[in-house]
This record gives sequence, structure tokens and C-alpha cells, in this order.
Amino acid sequence: ISMKKNIISKTNVTLLFCLFFISISHAQLGIDKIKGTGNSYINTKEEIKIIEQKMKDKATQNYYTNPKTPESFGVKNGLCWQFDYGNIYYNYKTKNIVAIPELFLKKWGEIGWENCWLGFPISDPIYLNKLDKAILNFENGSILNSHSTGYHFLGGAFRDFWNNDGGINSKKLGFP
Repeated sequence: ISMKKNIISKTNVTLLFCLFFISISHAQLGIDKIKGTGNSYINTKEEIKIIEQKMKDKATQNYYTNPKTPESFGVKNGLCWQFDYGNIYYNYKTKNIVAIPELFLKKWGEIGWENCWLGFPISDPIYLNKLDKAILNFENGSILNSHSTGYHFLGGAFRDFWNNDGGINSKKLGFP
């Protein structure tokens, strides 16, 4: 019984040491304010401040007011900052900052935002025909909107066919 208590005691001390070490490591990481997922991250306060200022500027340009979150937060392949009227995304790979309006966000959210088959946004919405139609491009597809037909996903071979037939001026398919 004494030997059993000794083994349990040593195991408890070892576990406490590991937990202590992990908590110190995480506290030190917090000092640098590391954000990100996977192998992509930003590791200095200065980099984050610069990116967040550019994200704020993009929000202002698009009339997105009042941040819903106090700062940006890590998402798959980048950062997101939520505002009234839309979100601002920063892509680690391309270093692009993209504004996505609320209604596009809602449609994109139906399939899982940046975790879905569309991937990460690569452009701001492109407005056509005096704001009657719009396209938002992603890594693997697009969301298209028309006031008369609503929001639609477009990707894969169908998108390739549509683009090869003239895209927004497609003669065979027209605008979704």
C-alpha cells in the first residue's frame, strides 16, 4: 500500500508539473498575442496592429460601423473582424483584406463560412448593372446575387462552363 501511495504521489507531482509548464507556456504565448490556425500565424503585436488598422480602414470604406467584437480573431487561413453590416477578412496566404456584406455572409454561412467547399474570400463583391447584380469570389467558387433571383452558389465544372460561355454575359445560361 505504501509503494502504491508513493507511485500515485509521484504521478500527481508529475501531472502538476506538466500542467504548470503548459500554463506558463500559454501565458508566454499570450504576451505576443499569437492568432491563427494551422501552420499560419502572426506572432507580433506590431504585425497585428498594422493588419487590424487596415481591417478597420476597410470597414470604414464599406460603411461597416460598430465592431461587434473588440478585435479580430483567428479563423481558418486568416483573421475575421465582425462589424455591423458585414465582416472584414484577412487572408494569411494572399495578405488580402476583403469586405463581405451581411447578406453574402448569411448565404456563405449556410455552408460553413471559411470551412466550406468555397474556401476563403478572395475579392470584395463586384457590383454589376447599377447594383442590380453582384458576385463575390472565393478560392473555389462564387456567390452570385441578383435582385430578381436572389443569392446562389456557383462552383466546380458548372462555374467553369459558365465562365467559358461568357460568365456574366453567358448566352446559354445567363445570370443565375
